[in-house]
Amino acid sequence: MEGWPSVRSRTKIAYGEDKSEETEPKGEDVHALMSTRGPFIVCDSCLALLKEENKIDERGRAVSDSVSDEFCVNCYDRNKILIDDLAGSTE
Repeated sequence: MEGWPSVRSRTKIAYGEDKSEETEPKGEDVHALMSTRGPFIVCDSCLALLKEENKIDERGRAVSDSVSDEFCVNCYDRNKILIDDLAGSTE
């Protein structure tokens, strides 16, 4: 409809500036950690903990599939399908 401001201009009016640009969410980076069945996606904190406990090698591969026991809640949820697959779950 003519006469109506665009979504971008309405956003600019509502917030006083243009908020329509996509921005990267701020937070921890994620890293791929290879296991026997596929990659686990882990946060910086989990990666540092696993390196500290020598549960991954220098190439970023899991020494055993039990690394998922050390994941934080978010990483566990993010990798639940792979963790269930490793455990043999038929859910």
